[in-house]
Amino acid sequence: MVETPKGPTKSALPPEARAPVRYASQESVDALSGKVDKMMRILTKIVTILETPSPTPPPSLPALSPVVNMAREVYEACTKAVMDKNEYADKETRAVVIGSTESKVPAESLKKDEELVASLIDYSESEAAKKALADGKVTHHRHPIDRPAHKRPLKIKFESKDIRDSFLKGIRSKKGRPPPLVSPSSFVRIDLTPTQLALEREARQEAVKKNLEAGHLLYGVRDFSLITYKHPRALPPNYGTPRDSRYLSAADIPSTDASSSGAPSTTASTASST
Repeated sequence: MVETPKGPTKSALPPEARAPVRYASQESVDALSGKVDKMMRILTKIVTILETPSPTPPPSLPALSPVVNMAREVYEACTKAVMDKNEYADKETRAVVIGSTESKVPAESLKKDEELVASLIDYSESEAAKKALADGKVTHHRHPIDRPAHKRPLKIKFESKDIRDSFLKGIRSKKGRPPPLVSPSSFVRIDLTPTQLALEREARQEAVKKNLEAGHLLYGVRDFSLITYKHPRALPPNYGTPRDSRYLSAADIPSTDASSSGAPSTTASTASST
């Protein structure tokens, strides 16, 4: 089945606003949702009261417009927080295949994508993912849909984050590149948020810089974290080109051969966000 992407792309946070990413539990998400909903109800009442026409206040009383504007800004911020929460929760159920080729004929491309998704799930040996596929509960789409077919990211959506993680863990537990991914620049990762995408690009540039300084392939990127390899390899031909900085991935090295540097790596590494 083909899934239609939704939601606009969000801009990345500035460097000073970034912090280590931590995945929230469902309980904490529910608790936050309850608090945000309560705050929004209160702010709705405040805005309604403050915008209700009233007799002109005496000259000695301050104007109410700054208070109204502040309440509206807080209200809009809370609304955005709820929208972002829903968007990011949706991303946590998706895996993304980077670098897989497409056919210029839509029907052929769709068929190949379906076969690729099925092959990757079978390769992962995740029973949960296999059952979801058999039940018709795994969808996919190329992103963004309004760009010409070439090597757009292929987004695979599962029922839950647990199934997605099981799928990625199965792929990463094996040595080498998954056979269904033919291109050397192909790999699988989580569906990154705009902020994580910005961090990933920075990590890739840093990895290329460090590898060139070291003279061999010592650093890589998993999702949005810089990692180091226990067994470095020789640098590939033409290493350091813009294309290399985009597609240098931990998928090129077995996951058992890498150790995290900085933030811990969690699941499979670049492209645009939904």
